[in-house]
Amino acid sequence: MMWWILAVVVVIALPLVLWYRADAADRALKLARERELALKQEQNQKLKEIIFRKHGEAGVSNTPYGDIMCADGVYLPRLWESGFATSMDGRWLRISGYGQASPYLVDRKKRCTWTLSAEEASALEEIHWRLPRWSGETVSVGAMHNEAQAPMTEGQFAAWLASNVANSAMPMAALRDLWVPWDAMPSQKEEVPPDIPLPPSGGRLVGVQRYWPESLRTERQPLELFTKPQWQLLFDGQPQPWVVATDLPFSWREDGNALAMYAYSVAQGNRQQRVALAVWESERGWQKWAEQQPPDRKPWELSPAPEEPGQPAFRWMKDRFLQRVRIDTPVLQRFRHGSHIEYHTDEVLVPAGHQEDGRLELRPAPITSLLWERQLQHPDRWLARSEPVAGKSLSWTLELPASATSGERAAYRLRWGEVVIPGLWELEHVIVQRTWAVLLRYLQNDGQDGKEGEAQVCIWDGKELLPLDLPWPVARITPTPSARAPKSLRVRVLAMVGVMKESDADLRKPTWRWYQEPFTWERLEKTEYTPLYEVRDIVPDNQGVWRLLPSWRTIATTQHPCADGDYFWAGDVKDELWWFGGMRQYTPEQPQDDALVPRCHGISVTRSGAVLCGTGPAAYPNPNGDGWLLLEPPERPAYGGVTTWTLYWLQPQRRLVRNLIIQAAMPLIEGWDNQGIYWREDVPHAASAEEGQPEAPAQRPLTQTIDPTLWQRAEVQDLKQGPYGLWLRKEDMLFAEAIRKHRDWPWEALIK
Repeated sequence: MMWWILAVVVVIALPLVLWYRADAADRALKLARERELALKQEQNQKLKEIIFRKHGEAGVSNTPYGDIMCADGVYLPRLWESGFATSMDGRWLRISGYGQASPYLVDRKKRCTWTLSAEEASALEEIHWRLPRWSGETVSVGAMHNEAQAPMTEGQFAAWLASNVANSAMPMAALRDLWVPWDAMPSQKEEVPPDIPLPPSGGRLVGVQRYWPESLRTERQPLELFTKPQWQLLFDGQPQPWVVATDLPFSWREDGNALAMYAYSVAQGNRQQRVALAVWESERGWQKWAEQQPPDRKPWELSPAPEEPGQPAFRWMKDRFLQRVRIDTPVLQRFRHGSHIEYHTDEVLVPAGHQEDGRLELRPAPITSLLWERQLQHPDRWLARSEPVAGKSLSWTLELPASATSGERAAYRLRWGEVVIPGLWELEHVIVQRTWAVLLRYLQNDGQDGKEGEAQVCIWDGKELLPLDLPWPVARITPTPSARAPKSLRVRVLAMVGVMKESDADLRKPTWRWYQEPFTWERLEKTEYTPLYEVRDIVPDNQGVWRLLPSWRTIATTQHPCADGDYFWAGDVKDELWWFGGMRQYTPEQPQDDALVPRCHGISVTRSGAVLCGTGPAAYPNPNGDGWLLLEPPERPAYGGVTTWTLYWLQPQRRLVRNLIIQAAMPLIEGWDNQGIYWREDVPHAASAEEGQPEAPAQRPLTQTIDPTLWQRAEVQDLKQGPYGLWLRKEDMLFAEAIRKHRDWPWEALIK
């Protein structure tokens, strides 16, 4: 009987036990998977909290730089986008050096950093994936590792740091709701509040208080709030919704019941937006104009004008007031060519003329300003006035906002005093000596629907509208400085002379080597195409008739290797020379150093059709009329350092070119006769002597002579007959089409 009972128990209980054990194993596996999923989600969330914010690009490779703002307030300023690495769960950040700074390690959990040497950073990189986890786990999620591969514990990593890193951990500094590395702490100082102009009537107490946003984590440059204090406006001790732009004008109406100023809205974060025009009136309260101009696809910008003698920034007229703004200065990637327009609202140096040896004279670009007429009862209206021209101001009234035009450019009605100037116009203009106004006609549908023969650039002299026929559309117009006066009669136009793919714009090559097509609006509509811009000048003659100047200047003397701009050597020479298409070897860090940068990759063409590509601007005619001496600079010469230059003797009559190699820093050709070629080194201007010290006398280098017999041993290349009547070297044949397509030849007989 007992045996039978035992058998029944075994038969029933054993499956139950086995089932329970299997179920327990399944539950354990399920819990492990849920835990693994939770850890992965936690890791992903921590990684998402790390945000790199791009501020710009630097260097030849345009490497992005910026900062890192984490959701928990850990803030790491000044780093490269490719210069940081995060651990698997986002707890650790390894930062490479920015500039001259040393690399360092950041622990977000304990809010501390370690400064590393290059060797220590390399050793840390080898174990970076083993750094302790935020959760304290010692087994990698989703994988099984042996002890040598598993994540370290806090104690193990502390021991590793003690034996491999010399510097101890430094706690991060707390800045309101931010945590920053100890060496990134800004130098805080309490500045005296700025003096705010009081209302004339004196009936309202006006002041400022130090402004702090609710959180620094949303600020674009949070540390600047410590080094450059921001001040919030107060009326009778009550905070107003504005942070005052203390470096810009602040003006009360005469009765003290209205105020105009530039400020940042507190509601939107003063670092997240551009400065706005804020206007307060006792009857209506606050109004604002967030932009200085209507929306416009045109590549330009208007900016607030500062207070200047005779040109107030604001002028009140009862329920209206005038706001003065400045038109920006457009600049191409190169002085005369480019595929991208950069606009500068600060002072910028631009070409004003040439020295006798062809080097540029740079002067500050003149500023064109206009007045917006702001109507407090109708703040949505846009009305503008110009400086006086022929005794009266031009006035523009917005007719078609950008959203209502097919080309997404704003169109205006134009008047001169009471005279209505027919048609639609752009707002951009240039006033020349208060006698002429250079205007841009608005082209319907980006010029595609314009009337046949309708000129885009027009001149208004107070009597009639004079069209100026140009062979291409114009994107921008700007005044030019004179070498001896702030403004000149010339007006610079940025013409759209062709179209090209953005990917073909290689700044390492001259523009004539870019693949380009003739300009049409249809081609420009394609998303991958961009305009090719060229800078040209227009000027009035002695009778006041405006005309387009050639792209080249006429010379009769040898040019410096750093001379800029196309030129035509005419006069007492047997075979005239035209040099065009040159570019700067590199862009100097300071604009005033431009005169030390050689020009290269130009094309030399004689009237007889001989061509030599890749030359610099320096040239000298053979005394017997047998061609030209041309100089080609090295790839990257250093002013004062000796490098290899190539000297060419282009002989059009013999259809050949000879070349010699010279070692020089900056050679200047002084002469050429039957005894040889005479040249000397150019000497850069010596640095200014310290106060009280005499200036060192400039020593002229000795003149050196190249023996004419060296040409007998020089390398000789034949000029082959190419298309269009040109004679070129074999390697230059590829560019014959680019030469033919050049838009501004100094003579007509060579190429038809």
